[in-house]
Amino acid sequence: MHFINLLAPFHLVNEDLKPLLPSCSSLQVSAKKIVVNHYHVKSNEEYTNTKMRRGWPCSPENPYTQKEFHRHDRNEVFDDGILKYRAAREKNFSLEDAEKNFIA
Repeated sequence: MHFINLLAPFHLVNEDLKPLLPSCSSLQVSAKKIVVNHYHVKSNEEYTNTKMRRGWPCSPENPYTQKEFHRHDRNEVFDDGILKYRAAREKNFSLEDAEKNFIA
């Protein structure tokens, strides 16, 4: 879990602009306006070629092992909620547009 410490007078809010408590574990999930899916593992290939090679930025010890991959590679819940946004994405985004607007 990632935590953000903001300096006063700023504070975190949810999508209804209600203040969030300091402990992320106490948050009630809401997905009326936006969902950001952040996965510990995506695929064995991504884990092996990226995380295992890169290591952990805060320690010289590398916690990324195949055992850790299998511990986090769960897939118990099928979630296809993102599919309802497919048509809007295709309408509003194309690779060609992204390449034209890319600033090197």
